[in-house]
Amino acid sequence: MDDCCMNTIAVCETPLHLLNVIALLQSFEAERKFSTVDLIVINQFELKGDVRERIESSGLFNSVNVVTPYYSRQSKIGTLLNSMKKGLMTKSYFQAVEKYYRGVPHKTYDCLLAGCATAYAMDVKIQFCPQGKTAFFEEGEGSYLGNFVKSAACFDREILRCSKSPTRSFATTLVDLLSRHKLRFNPDSLYLYRPELVDGGIYRPVIELRQISPLSAEPAAVVRRIFGDLADTVEAKWVFLGNPDCDVTESEFKRIQAIVTCVASHCADLLYRPHPRSRKLSESVAAAVSQDRSESMWEIRCLNGGVDDDTVLFGFGSTAQINPVRMFGLKPTLVFLHNFLNDGIDRTCAERCYSEAKALYGEGDKVFAPASMRELESLLRRLSNVEDIKNETLG
Repeated sequence: MDDCCMNTIAVCETPLHLLNVIALLQSFEAERKFSTVDLIVINQFELKGDVRERIESSGLFNSVNVVTPYYSRQSKIGTLLNSMKKGLMTKSYFQAVEKYYRGVPHKTYDCLLAGCATAYAMDVKIQFCPQGKTAFFEEGEGSYLGNFVKSAACFDREILRCSKSPTRSFATTLVDLLSRHKLRFNPDSLYLYRPELVDGGIYRPVIELRQISPLSAEPAAVVRRIFGDLADTVEAKWVFLGNPDCDVTESEFKRIQAIVTCVASHCADLLYRPHPRSRKLSESVAAAVSQDRSESMWEIRCLNGGVDDDTVLFGFGSTAQINPVRMFGLKPTLVFLHNFLNDGIDRTCAERCYSEAKALYGEGDKVFAPASMRELESLLRRLSNVEDIKNETLG
């Protein structure tokens, strides 16, 4: 298949997916490669009508279709069973789900653009692009860790050199065999803002890592026209980016609560931004901090000037903490707190994120990872004193 002028269908499942595919499609290479693009938005984040109209008026997409998230609240086991069903009883399965895609042009596409290897992306692949290629694009930190393969809807070793766990390897291999290899994405590329940060040995060699240009100039202007009024642009010197608390232990939860309170005691007007999947921490620290309720996209806040090189970002090593430098070239001070987490996948990902930050910042003294409360308090005194000195000089 010719790698130019491909008729393409794109799937977005998060606001960040939308932002990233818009950035991707404005590059010269993408204009040459993806001739026409029809967009499907899985409406898991309540896409507002006016935003849809702005996306349509951007001229980047041939059509925009919003699909009800029919897998919502389904367990991992349920997704696995559905994957087996769509592989074994493909015709009857898609007779049940095709009603959700009635607005999508019914034609065969050359390429699927997807932010995650999920059950939704696989459904679109089988219905609209069964013989075509798949090009993935950045969905956040998982793209750099090989962690964006999110369901048993695919044979993950088609994308990764090895599965994330023996259990996952068994599940995806079983689905692949039972489906007679129908549930494969046939991927050939992954677009990232910083492909050089991906360690070798994660992806299969057939997958080419390609770059999304960091958002600046005209691409940023297009993003602002679509999303710009949906972000709080109030500047904050000190920002604490929360992590999801739904899976943390009680002892770890109390430790995180104590850390937020400690940071707030040293940093005047600390703004706390809960993770979208947080359930309780924001209420427990309400008396100590002002809060950004995370109702707008963090990356648009950065693009609108809510974060700059003088901002200090506290966090446990997340997409939000590193995206200012990765996507926009901003260099706020970063304080990583992953050393306070228990061992596990969250800490492993955070350590990787910390390494990426050090690589992006190069020489300098703006990336920190305190290992104890004593080190954290010492760093807080240092950072707050620097700010006091700046204010006195300006005064």
